[in-house]
Amino acid sequence: MRKQKTIRVTRGNLTGTGATKTLAKADLDSQIDWTLRQSGPTIESRFGLMIVVAPSLNGWLIRVFDPAACVHGEVVHCSTFEGPSEYADVMDRARAHAAQIAWHPAVNDAEHAQASGCSPARQNDTMRWAQFQRDYTRLKAEGKTDGQAHAIACGYAA
Repeated sequence: MRKQKTIRVTRGNLTGTGATKTLAKADLDSQIDWTLRQSGPTIESRFGLMIVVAPSLNGWLIRVFDPAACVHGEVVHCSTFEGPSEYADVMDRARAHAAQIAWHPAVNDAEHAQASGCSPARQNDTMRWAQFQRDYTRLKAEGKTDGQAHAIACGYAA
């Protein structure tokens, strides 16, 4: 079987691909349209952390950080990249990430997940993640190895 040829067209940092030049240009045009629809960065505070979500030419730049850990004059760059996605989905993931960074065993998991501002599905994921952390910590305290504790906390082993 012969491999299908892929045509690439580029403008700036964007590259459109397709089986024909027309399809590649259409892909590039859709990327340009997506980029032009985006607004400036969103900066949100949750749990004392800063969440920065900024549109870029190819998707979204994300950073969750503790401003108290920054020193005067420090420049903080966005360190996570998400490809073209809906803003609400990207913000939901960034809030969930902040909730995980801020989580500690003394919190009420349901209240913490709700305070994250995430969608209900992502709040459930956060609570499952927190339960894993609790189970893993308990199993390690009981003398299990890292591998054993991880497998049991994930439900892969008894």
